[in-house]
Amino acid sequence: VTTEIDPQIGPFLCDIRKARQVFLNILSNAVKFTPTGGEVHIRAESVSGKAMKISVRDSGPGIAPKEQENIFDEFYQADRVRDEQLGGTGIGLALSRRLVEILGGEIGVESTLGEGATFWFTLPLRSIPAGQAQELQAATALTKVLSQRHRILVAEDNDTNLMMILELLSVHGHEVAVARNGQEAIDLALASKPELILMDIRMPVMGGLEATHRLREIPEFAEVPIIALTASTGTDAEDRQVAAGCTEHLAKPIQSKALFAVIDRYLG
Repeated sequence: VTTEIDPQIGPFLCDIRKARQVFLNILSNAVKFTPTGGEVHIRAESVSGKAMKISVRDSGPGIAPKEQENIFDEFYQADRVRDEQLGGTGIGLALSRRLVEILGGEIGVESTLGEGATFWFTLPLRSIPAGQAQELQAATALTKVLSQRHRILVAEDNDTNLMMILELLSVHGHEVAVARNGQEAIDLALASKPELILMDIRMPVMGGLEATHRLREIPEFAEVPIIALTASTGTDAEDRQVAAGCTEHLAKPIQSKALFAVIDRYLG
């Protein structure tokens, strides 16, 4: 791995947590698809003094033009077989695109099949007001502390779904407990006192609806938001979820925008 950083780039205002997540997503993909003995080159440069552009170039198999058009879509994988073998979920680049849009930048890819790929994103260069450096550092530290206070319990037995949800939740640094069945969900809820529960409906040992019903019988969980994760979203399914005590549901496959909206609604 080699790096090249433009010395003209100085300190600027940015949400470092989101920017770091985007960078790590792109870098991890580059490393994942670069064969042994290959090279990953990282470059940071100023664009007309208005933005910083970070590029990550790899020497992997490259991406066909048609694939480049869809690669930032959620759950799209240009090389599905290899990506699944390497542990990919198909959510990283879509999440990166959403985060870059939130930050006010752009993201893209340049590649020739067989000659590697270069993923890049930009961040607006917003200067730090004179005399406010210490104040901004204190505010950033406070924001980090507050964001880490949210405790979320995820009950999900499917590894792919679980990895995707955990990757999304990692953006804001939430404290996450993971249960693989309904009984574990109850036990972990009692131990970790979550502020929000994401509950898969179909799980071994005990299903999500039964676990939700039992949690609602415990006074301290009477008002805790419990979000059903389900592929069944018809009227009958929703009625069963509400009857069991679910606050609302998220349809599978989970979309990042929908998940962030739920978290903001109940923990915002």
